[in-house]
Amino acid sequence: MRKYKLRELLTIKNGCDYRHLSTGSVPVYGSGGFMCFVNQAVSNKPSILLPRKGTLNNIMFIDKPFWTVDTMYWSEIKEDIVEPYYLYNYLKVLKFDGIRTGSTLPSMTSSAYYDIPVILPDYNKQTRVANILKLLNNKIELNNKINQELEQMAKIIYDYWFVQFDFPDEKGRPYKSANGKMVYNEVLKREIPDGWEVKKLTDVFNTYQPKTISDKELISDGKYFVYGANGIIGKYNLYNHQNSEIYITCRGASCGNIGRTLPNSWITGNAMVVQPKMDYMCNEYIYQHLRYLNMQKAISGSAQPQITRTNLNVFNIIIPSKEILTTYREIIQPIISYKLNAIKENENLADIRNFLLPLLMNGQVSIQD
Repeated sequence: MRKYKLRELLTIKNGCDYRHLSTGSVPVYGSGGFMCFVNQAVSNKPSILLPRKGTLNNIMFIDKPFWTVDTMYWSEIKEDIVEPYYLYNYLKVLKFDGIRTGSTLPSMTSSAYYDIPVILPDYNKQTRVANILKLLNNKIELNNKINQELEQMAKIIYDYWFVQFDFPDEKGRPYKSANGKMVYNEVLKREIPDGWEVKKLTDVFNTYQPKTISDKELISDGKYFVYGANGIIGKYNLYNHQNSEIYITCRGASCGNIGRTLPNSWITGNAMVVQPKMDYMCNEYIYQHLRYLNMQKAISGSAQPQITRTNLNVFNIIIPSKEILTTYREIIQPIISYKLNAIKENENLADIRNFLLPLLMNGQVSIQD
C-alpha cells in the first residue's frame, strides 16, 4: 500500500458555461447531476467529476464524452498510477464536512481536493476491486433502466385505457375508436364511457396519515425503509405497512408528490396513504390517476405547505366498470411486481456494495487472482 495526495493522481479542471453551444448528444453535468445535451465535449476520456458548489456528495464517474458547468470540476486522471474507477469509488466513501467551505452554499476548492490523502494498493489489485464494483453498479444501472421502461409502459397503458378511453371492448377493439358509447358527465363537463361513474376522492379511497417517527429514531442499518415527505428518508427495524402502498406527500416543499412504497415499509405522518375502498381496484390505478390531478389545488398553508383529507375532496375520480378494472389489474400487476422486485434487488446490491467498499479499499477483504 502506498500513500499519495490526490494532486498526484489527477489534475482538476474547471467547468464552464455551455450556453454558446448547440443542442447535441453530449451530456452536461453540474453538481446537481445531468442538465442537458450539447454538441461539444470538454473531454472524451474517463473522468471523475467533483462538485465545486452545492451537492458535494454527488461525485460522478464518466467514461464517455461530457461537458461540465461552473459548479462541477472535471479531472484528467493519471491512469498509469491509478485505475480511474477504483479512485472514483475511493473518493465516494469519503466525508467532506471537515474540509468544505461555506454554510449557506457548501463549497469545495481545488486545493482542498488536492490535499486529500489516498492510499493505493498495487495496480492489479485496484483493477480487480474496480471490476467487482463495476459488476455490482452495472447490475443496479440495468435494473434502473428496465424500471424506467416499465414505468413508461405502465403510463402508456393507463393513458390508452383511461385517458383516451381505448381500453379493449368485448371484441378486443379500442373502445372509443370503435365508436363505443360515450355519455356526457355533468361533473367533469366531458364525455366518459357508458356505465362509468364519477365520485369525490374520499368516497373512492381511504386516506390516512400513519404514526410519525423522528429522525433520531432512524437506524442506518435498519431492516426496512422509511417513507416521509421526501420519499425514502432512512431505515427502521419495524414496518407499519406490509403491502406496497400509494401515498401523497402532505407536508413541506415536496407536498403533493405521489409515491409508491416497497412492501414491508414504515410510512410516516408526513405522507398520506391512499387505499381503494373497492377490492377490485388496484393500487396502480390510484397511482396513475393521482398523478394526473393538479395537487396544487389541495395545498394549504404558506409557511408550511400541507394537504389535509378535507382538501382532497376538491378532486373528482373516474370509476371505470368492475370488469375493466379487473382486467387492467391482471395486466398491470406483473409489471409493477417486477418493478418493485428490481428496486428491492437494487437496495440489496447497494447494501452489499457499500459494505464491501471500505473493506476492499483498506485491504480487510482480499481478492484472489
